[in-house]
Amino acid sequence: MTLGPVLEWDANAEQFTGETARWANMYLSRLYRPPFVMPEKV
Repeated sequence: MTLGPVLEWDANAEQFTGETARWANMYLSRLYRPPFVMPEKV
């Protein structure tokens, strides 16, 4: 059974790679409203 596309993970870049990476990478973070902004590097 397959629920979706197979995703490949690049551990060094901490992002998905491949055909569907653009859609998968959208869910790695979210948009925050000021003043509740999260810095890029924690």
